[in-house]
Amino acid sequence: MKRNGFTLIELLVVISIITLLVSIILPSVGKARLYAKQVVCSTNLKAIGTGFIMYMDEHPGYLPDAVGRPSDNPPDPNEIIISDVMETYVPKKAWKCPADDQAFFEKLGTSYEYLPGHILTAASGMPAFQDVVYELVIQLVTTGDDGTVAALQPGASPEVLEQISRPWPLALDMDSFHPTSKMPEGLQAVFYNSDVLLIDWQDLESMMSN
Repeated sequence: MKRNGFTLIELLVVISIITLLVSIILPSVGKARLYAKQVVCSTNLKAIGTGFIMYMDEHPGYLPDAVGRPSDNPPDPNEIIISDVMETYVPKKAWKCPADDQAFFEKLGTSYEYLPGHILTAASGMPAFQDVVYELVIQLVTTGDDGTVAALQPGASPEVLEQISRPWPLALDMDSFHPTSKMPEGLQAVFYNSDVLLIDWQDLESMMSN
């Protein structure tokens, strides 16, 4: 006699196999999505780094005057956002990280923090020192600390001094959008030569210590 369907046991076996396959595939899908976001973010930062190179070619010895991290509060009309300053050199959409789950781009115009902006903004009220500040910032982003910050770290370990001496990133994720198993606090950053690296938040803190 011809059967018209599965037996209960056969159906349970098929369901078990499907469940097993889904449990195997889902983590891989999640990792693939995370990797895809990292790749898009890396491409964005590469474009931003290239934009900075063009800006510095046209303005030798200078970087854009803009806030480092826009305020999470309602926008200040006097606050200059880096994505606005760099609009000629970098498409607006490049300032949006695909992993930005906190809507920084929508609220602040950028998912990325402009690291030199912290120093430049602080110096904006001291015109007499601005040229000196620009020299310091260029030093920090091109070759790293010239010894000034390290001098404020008496007794620092060789590891900390090595971190401090590294060049500063120009722009980086505002938050840990791209964690990995090895770097739970990992975030992507672009440097003055447009290299994009995944760095550890603790490394960044050491680099900026003062």
